[in-house]
Amino acid sequence: MVEWMAISPERGHRVDELFEVLAAAGVNARMANPGGKIALEPLGALLPGENRHLLEPLQRLVDPNGHRFTGSPRANQGGTDLNAVARLDRPGVCGVVLVRRPTRAVCGRSWPMDLQLAGKRALVTGGSRGIGKSIARALAEEGCDIAIAARDRATLDATRDELDAVTGRTVAAFVVDTGDDASVAAMVADTVAALGGIDILVNNAAAPGGQGAPPKLAEITDDNFNDELNVKVLGYIRCAREAAPHLAVSGTGRLINISGLAARSTGSTIGSIRNVSVAAMTANLAAELAPGGVTVTCVHPGLTRTEKSAGVIASAAAAQGVSPEEIDARMGARNVIGRWVDADEVAWLVAYLASPRSACITGESIACGGGQRGVIHY
Repeated sequence: MVEWMAISPERGHRVDELFEVLAAAGVNARMANPGGKIALEPLGALLPGENRHLLEPLQRLVDPNGHRFTGSPRANQGGTDLNAVARLDRPGVCGVVLVRRPTRAVCGRSWPMDLQLAGKRALVTGGSRGIGKSIARALAEEGCDIAIAARDRATLDATRDELDAVTGRTVAAFVVDTGDDASVAAMVADTVAALGGIDILVNNAAAPGGQGAPPKLAEITDDNFNDELNVKVLGYIRCAREAAPHLAVSGTGRLINISGLAARSTGSTIGSIRNVSVAAMTANLAAELAPGGVTVTCVHPGLTRTEKSAGVIASAAAAQGVSPEEIDARMGARNVIGRWVDADEVAWLVAYLASPRSACITGESIACGGGQRGVIHY
C-alpha cells in the first residue's frame, strides 16, 4: 500500500495550498504531526520513475515572489522505501514530504513504519561489497549517515560514490584491517571525525562462508584457524571495544554482529567455531553494555545472493558438468523457502535491529537464511 503525507514543519503555517496541489496531482494527502517541527533533510529521499509526474505539479506551485517547490527527480535505484521529497522554498512557510513505504493497520487506519533512523550515524565494516554493502545502503535509505570500511581502497571508493548517488546521504569510506588494533582504532577515530559520532556499529568484516569447500581436520593449520578467528572474532571485539564509548553517548546505541548459520550446523569446523564464538560474544556484550542503553544482536545469514554468487555457481557447475541454472536451483532448494535469500533481505533485518524500534531485543542471535531444514532451534 502507498501512503503520501503532507507535513507542516512549523506551527501555524498553512498547508491548504499543498493539499490543493497534491489533490490535483492525484495524491492522497493527510496531515502528519500537525504543529510539530519536521526535519526534511535527513530523509535523503528519492523520486522513483513511476512517480516522477508528481514533481512537475509541485514545481508549478509558484507564489507572487517566485518561490517554488524543489525536489530530487533522480530514479530510486535502491528499492521501495523513501522515495520522494519536495520542499517549498518560501522561507518559514511550509513543506511537503512525500513518503512511500509499507504500512501497517492501526485502529483501522494505515500508518507508515518509521524506523526512526533519520540522522543516525552508522559504521559498517566489510561495507564495500556483498551483505555489508546492502546493509550500508539500507541504513542510508532510512536516513543514516554512513561510514563504510574494508581493505581495498578502489572498491571502497566505488561503493562510496554509488551509495552517495543513490541515497543522497553522507557516505565516508576508510581502509581498515580489523586484524590490527591500530588500524581499527584509526577507523573509529576517522568515523567520529567524519560523522560527528557513532550510533550504530555493524560488524561484518570477515571472509564469507560457503565460497568453497571447507578444510577437513587434516587440512586445518594453525595459521588458517588463527587467521579466521583473528578477523571475525577478535576483529569484531576490536571494533566493539573502540566504538562502545561512542555508542553509549545517545543512550540508544546499536551493535550488530553478522555471523552465519554455520553456528547451527555441521560441515565447517572453523566456520562453526567462529560463528558460535560471535553469538557468545554477542550475549556477553549485551549484558555488559546494557547499562549504557546499547543493545547487541547477532544476525546469522545463510545462503545469500551477492555479487560473488554467480562465480560460485559457475565454478560448481563446471566442476559437476551441469548447467549454472541447475546449480542455482539446487542451492536455493536447501532451505525451507526454496530459494536464495537476497542480500537486501538480510539488510532489512539489520536496519530494524539498528532502529530504536528494536529496543527490547538484545543478546539474541537471529537467523535469516530462509529456514534450515531438519533443525529445531530454541
